[in-house]
Amino acid sequence: MRTDRFLMGKTVLPLLLAVVMAVPVFVRASQEGSTSPITIVLLGEKPRVREGARVSVLTQIAQQTSSILNARVVDMTVDKESAQATANRAAEALAAKPSAVIIFSGFADEAAGIADESVRKDLVAAARTFGKHDIPVFLVPSSTALGAAVSANLRLAAEESAATYVEPGTEIGGKPYEEALAEIAKKLAPAPTVAESSVLAPPVKLASEPPSAQTSGSVQVVKGTAVQTPATIYMVPPPALKSFDPRETPGPKRRIGRPKKPAIEN
Repeated sequence: MRTDRFLMGKTVLPLLLAVVMAVPVFVRASQEGSTSPITIVLLGEKPRVREGARVSVLTQIAQQTSSILNARVVDMTVDKESAQATANRAAEALAAKPSAVIIFSGFADEAAGIADESVRKDLVAAARTFGKHDIPVFLVPSSTALGAAVSANLRLAAEESAATYVEPGTEIGGKPYEEALAEIAKKLAPAPTVAESSVLAPPVKLASEPPSAQTSGSVQVVKGTAVQTPATIYMVPPPALKSFDPRETPGPKRRIGRPKKPAIEN
């Protein structure tokens, strides 16, 4: 019997030690996985900014996206790519397993004179490719010099495909696409959690009325916790005293002065 216990201890104890030592490794791995950055795919054509009389390509869009969104960025943008070509490459972008997709479009189609309906149809198809996988899509104009009609068409495409339209910032500050990326970062940020103690009211206790106070049947009385609030005291000044003359006493007034002599009748 003692031999069996000894052998069992030699077998079970190493297993328990192995399990205990493996738990911290698993927790550490899960924590490292939770802090990994998200993956953002940039699709469509390379964005452009207007500099005076010319419009130049923004070459730092991937670096700006990585810095502002704190994300791993896969840049799949192609200079002067049409919306139709973007729709054809949407399935290819799924291989990167993106957390979100940013599509830049508008400049090439406007320059080529492509019909708005055709552009909108292609952008809707591209956005829905990611929407089937619950991947949020942000549709951004690819140039700060686009016409109002082109921007409105992109907005309609976003509404039809359940994507989010994001307008670039103004060129006055010199950072129009950084402002757009900052807006996207706000939309991707998790919703803030509210402390439970600041929302929930104190619980209401249900207490049965004592038998001495019951008349017929059983009655439940809801007793809530009384809220104690500091009392406010208002000081009201007393009314002003009327002027008092000690010579004036209640009753008929008496004439003060010399009395008149009675009239003498002849």
